Amino acid sequence: MMKNYSGLIIDINNILENYRTIKNQVGASAIIAVVKADAYGHGMEAVVTALEKEKEKPLMYAVAKLSEALSLRECFPDIRILLFEPLRAENVEAISKAGLVGTIATEESNDIKNLVACIHDKIKVHVKVNTGMNRLGVQWNSCVALFGQLRQYPNLIVDGIYTHLADSDNADSTYTEMQIDRFNTCLNDLKDAGISPGLIHAANSGGIWFHPRAHYQAVRPGISLYGYYPSHLKSAVALKPGMQLRSFIESIRTVEPDESVSYAKLYMSSCKMRVATIPLGYADGIPRNLSNKLQVIVGDKLFSQIGRITMDRIIIEIGEEPVKIGDEVILLGRTGDLTVDAWDWSDNLQTIPYEITCSLNSKRMAKFYKI
Repeated sequence: MMKNYSGLIIDINNILENYRTIKNQVGASAIIAVVKADAYGHGMEAVVTALEKEKEKPLMYAVAKLSEALSLRECFPDIRILLFEPLRAENVEAISKAGLVGTIATEESNDIKNLVACIHDKIKVHVKVNTGMNRLGVQWNSCVALFGQLRQYPNLIVDGIYTHLADSDNADSTYTEMQIDRFNTCLNDLKDAGISPGLIHAANSGGIWFHPRAHYQAVRPGISLYGYYPSHLKSAVALKPGMQLRSFIESIRTVEPDESVSYAKLYMSSCKMRVATIPLGYADGIPRNLSNKLQVIVGDKLFSQIGRITMDRIIIEIGEEPVKIGDEVILLGRTGDLTVDAWDWSDNLQTIPYEITCSLNSKRMAKFYKI
């Protein structure tokens, strides 16, 4: 990273270490690496490039949107890509042409007939089962009937079956256990009917760490691949954040008493004080609602952000500390014993690290890869 530049530092080695840690956790289960939302803000192409060099690389990669899948296919002609977006008449041709694995999330026979009518070649699909997330998927007790329908269409190749866990970051979740039981009932019903569903997968990041019954034949790590547990509940295994956010001190000034610092008098100086500006703001993905709640690291000290976070800049109070223009500022990351991570931000915003890393993926935010 060049001096006096602002941007994300993506630590590919940390991401690879997290991947290997997950591999150790799940044993024989394969990995479906979830790289949607530009790999949760870390850079999809760079992350997949690194993972593809692993001795035990992921079985496949998963994304949420067709546009993501097509971008990924353009860069990687030979990898297996699972698209979470359900098959529809308007997207099925593009999915087939790109050699993607689509998702069947409906049990309505007319919908399936309409899909098949649009397929001019064979297409692999995974069936998504609703066991309790209640967002997408075929009802868990309707699977045998659905698979019976799908068997009628030789150009639909059922290559897998999966569900999504709603409460897996809770280690004692009876709801998760219920979902797993429902999924097992679905699988047993298929087995009794002589139907092989293909690859079986259910565990998201929470399922990987806290619900080994959900590991099945493959798991789908998302946020944990990038260094975070899905909640404050943690395993004994340490994960390493793959993203740092750094900038620099752009200017320093003295503010007189009873002056507004930034917009709307959100912060009024109570005495004569020294402040410094940092050239990052909400247009770069720093949430405006963190105003007066953010802390940054300069040197070996934490400093508080004050006033309204603006589109392009934030302001910190520096007191009499020997801070100077050009000094490096760590907004997310660590140095020595000091750490600011995405949980520090998300706790103040009552959200989760997923939202923080994804929101920092602004078009004007530079990424610097540490390999």
